[in-house]
Amino acid sequence: MATTVVYSTLMVLLAGSDRDFEDLWNVTGAENDPSANKHSLPISDVIAGGNFRSGLVDTWGSSTFETVSVSGMNKVGDVFFEVEYNISGTFPFLSSWMTQTNIVYSTHGVITDMSVTLSDSNYRVLVEQQSTGTAWFTITFGPLSYPGMPRMFAARRKNVPFVPPVVLDGNLGCALLTDLVNTTLMLTDSANMSPTMCTNTCWGISALALTVTAQHCYCGDIGSVPLSENPSQCYYPCPNTQEICGGLTSDYGSAYHVDEGDIAPNVGPHFINRVSVNDEISSTVTFIFRYSNIACALATPTDFRSLQQQTFYAAGTVYEIPLIQMGCIIISLSTPVSDVLVTLGGPRGKVARITLTP
Repeated sequence: MATTVVYSTLMVLLAGSDRDFEDLWNVTGAENDPSANKHSLPISDVIAGGNFRSGLVDTWGSSTFETVSVSGMNKVGDVFFEVEYNISGTFPFLSSWMTQTNIVYSTHGVITDMSVTLSDSNYRVLVEQQSTGTAWFTITFGPLSYPGMPRMFAARRKNVPFVPPVVLDGNLGCALLTDLVNTTLMLTDSANMSPTMCTNTCWGISALALTVTAQHCYCGDIGSVPLSENPSQCYYPCPNTQEICGGLTSDYGSAYHVDEGDIAPNVGPHFINRVSVNDEISSTVTFIFRYSNIACALATPTDFRSLQQQTFYAAGTVYEIPLIQMGCIIISLSTPVSDVLVTLGGPRGKVARITLTP
């Protein structure tokens, strides 16, 4: 007889939250679970509701679950790291069950060579490879060391200084704030404003961080209008760096990408401004490019948009397009083909190449 495995979500802590991992875990009773049913909901729905703790944790001694997995994942529930612990004979407090000897599975590393450290330096939880010092998974202490610093991240070494994340994509251009959606002024600092400061502030809030008039930080997202280029409007240097922090008017801001790790490493840029499709058999095949800034698993047909230029040739030509945020793309070819090579280009030379076979 087949065994049905039932998974229950015991807790969710969002990256960028000011809540401490252990404090939330040690709450008595449920938190942010008014109907006492979030443990059984799809994980993406639980994440969308914010920090959460299930009352099932309080039934630890009499519970029916035998293992507990700690996962780092994106907002739609895609797992980038996971380690599973055997909790038989343990107590609910972390030091009882979250130990190396209780590890039964991990997506990364050799479990016999792993160590689990609680409350070490900047980390509330540190899972690392003992022989190399590679930290596969870490959860930082609360309150945060920097505004907007991610609560969870992987992978890093224990001896790497605890610093804000770098601006990975550089300046994405000079954006008109009214072209964006969900635009909010989050921080003003005329003495220290920088792309890194603004990116940290917008971590977990938006896809873009915009420095404006060398003192303001706005968080915003790309909506139905692609990000237009207005280079003449952004020329002010930041107070203490050579990077650009907007211009004279508050209508425009220097846009920077807030990297939340929403896609797995090496699958391509979040933002693209170049596209090429190459059918080696025929140079007359054309394609239509449609995109959504929502992940394919969640996007509906109405979420997809077309570019202003409707038709392109699938002959390997690299087409420059307005900067768009890419969650999912649809490429429709005019005639059936065998294989085509799709190349997507992002800021600062980032490239992803995908071979499609019907």
